Amino acid sequence: MKKRNRKRAVSILLVLGIACSMLNGTLTSAKKSTAKKKMTYKCSGVILADGVKYKISQIAKDLKGSYWTDQGSVYYRLSNLIKNKKVKWTSSDKNLKVKGASVTAKKPGTYKLTGKAKKATYKLTLKVVSNKPKADLSQVTYLEIRDGGDGSSVTIHDPDAVRNFCAMIGAADYTFDYKLAQKGHKVGWSYAVKFYAANGEEKYAIVNSIPGYYYSTSKYSEIHAYTAQLFNQEKQAQNIAK
Repeated sequence: MKKRNRKRAVSILLVLGIACSMLNGTLTSAKKSTAKKKMTYKCSGVILADGVKYKISQIAKDLKGSYWTDQGSVYYRLSNLIKNKKVKWTSSDKNLKVKGASVTAKKPGTYKLTGKAKKATYKLTLKVVSNKPKADLSQVTYLEIRDGGDGSSVTIHDPDAVRNFCAMIGAADYTFDYKLAQKGHKVGWSYAVKFYAANGEEKYAIVNSIPGYYYSTSKYSEIHAYTAQLFNQEKQAQNIAK
């Protein structure tokens, strides 16, 4: 009788031991599953110029918009997301120099910049353009000017007009404008001009007198006035011909 009771007691202890082990494993698993995941924020992009050193803190202050995460999208300034956090910024691209809290691109291109904090990762796409773009217009033989109002267009074949226009663009000294780049595309535009070679290949293009919405030039008014002049003259010539 005593042996039977002893065996029963041992069996009960074994069952309790297994149950406790399983319960402890369940609790450990629950703790792991409820632990906060490291959040990853992905930014769609920011436009910078090559050869210029930018403070990442300034980029973060200006950069606002939607960020994609594992839990959906959020809308914040990057500076708010990294506030009071120690972030280490790195890039695997040799053409993007990251030194401390600043970044410089050696040449135009698209680069990835990654910031790592204790509980978050920030992934930025940097679109880098030329700080002072130069256009090769030596092969241009005609222009197409399109009106941003009604969408109508004219083609300019007059050699003198084409030569003068190309000379204006060459002397414009376009420079990247960081503030314009952060504002984004303008809603409307007056004239768009495309420059073509004799074989129909597009060699250059400007909208509102600039190549891209993130450049500025002191020759803006002069180029705009000449564009309007050529457009209106060709329109009048077409109407007379009719």
